[in-house]
Amino acid sequence: MNKLIFSILILCGVALANGTGVCGDSTLPTPPDLWKGLIAEATGDGYDGMYGVACCVRNRLKKRMNHGLCGLKRKDLDEFIKKEGKKREEQAKEIIKKVFEQESKDTTKNADHFESIRYKRPSWSYSMQKTCQIGEHIFYKS
Repeated sequence: MNKLIFSILILCGVALANGTGVCGDSTLPTPPDLWKGLIAEATGDGYDGMYGVACCVRNRLKKRMNHGLCGLKRKDLDEFIKKEGKKREEQAKEIIKKVFEQESKDTTKNADHFESIRYKRPSWSYSMQKTCQIGEHIFYKS
């Protein structure tokens, strides 16, 4: 079986088992730990920053891209999230519900990539259209 198809089937099973929503398309499951990724990637930009990242992830998944959240690979992710507090966790989960289950407004203007201005601008961004900036994140459309 094709690896991509197998991965999608696994993700669908995980999404159904965890009761997570879908991205406006029954074939696009919402990754179960996505709320953790929002905190890892954009907690410094607060609600608006995490909301923007969630919109970008939704756009990526609709285009059949991976979620693109490198923050989910942090070795200290659970410890980091715990330090951010219960309020931040609740915000992130609320954002996931709004963006993925209720298909709320996209504040990134259809961006499918983002980067933090704290770091050197990545080479991939030069060939893309900048759509907006939210806090310390710049969003791009490919």
